[in-house]
Amino acid sequence: MPDKNDSVRIWTKRLVSDLVTAKEKKIRGTILAERLSSLNAETIVMVIDEICRKAEERAPGYQEALFSLIDIPAITRILGYPKMSEVYLSSKEMRYERVTRLLVNPSPKKMRYSEYDFVEGQVLDHITLGMKRSLAKGISKDTLDRLVYDPDPHVIKNILNNPRITERDILKIASKRPTTGEVLTEVFNNKKWSERYSIKRALVKNPYTPTGLSLGLVHFMLVQDLKEISRDGTIHPAIRKAAEEILKKGTD
Repeated sequence: MPDKNDSVRIWTKRLVSDLVTAKEKKIRGTILAERLSSLNAETIVMVIDEICRKAEERAPGYQEALFSLIDIPAITRILGYPKMSEVYLSSKEMRYERVTRLLVNPSPKKMRYSEYDFVEGQVLDHITLGMKRSLAKGISKDTLDRLVYDPDPHVIKNILNNPRITERDILKIASKRPTTGEVLTEVFNNKKWSERYSIKRALVKNPYTPTGLSLGLVHFMLVQDLKEISRDGTIHPAIRKAAEEILKKGTD
């Protein structure tokens, strides 16, 4: 008879296989949450840890599964807050630090900018928000180049879906400081751009990115970037610690 760990590995492998066949990110998240809802808290902790561990090892399919898992608020909406609280407490009792860090989602190192911070692109401030949202769908590259600095998440969402936008433009959005967690979450939620390594790296290195997202994305980082992240004082300590632990496990 297989022990509990073996059973979890087999169950998780089957889950990952099913997730990979689903093309849409939202569908993957829904499948993941619904499958987890059938498990008890302790088993959920073990499944999440297995996904994180195998994602660090670059095992086929596990990074895609982790990408679906990162959006903890969406998972919570399906499992319910009481169940997620139980999972979090179990992760602490079981000393599964990977899972605890992912679930605790501390505030970002940098919070929302204030009215006194300088924000690029202010030359468009005379245009109404509705007009900017419309222009973000347009074809004027000069206007789009200015709108990538806009603080409104809806403007950025339209920018992200604009076919004239390039990866270089998205990197400006993902790397911008100061910015808001809402804007960076829009970047993360965009399937086309968030699957690119350069965008993931920019989000992890941005101290305004919601910490829960960065703690998930750090598992995708290559060794050289993990070293930089672990030494970067602008990044949340929990993210630096996660990078250090991934590096340490890679050398064990």
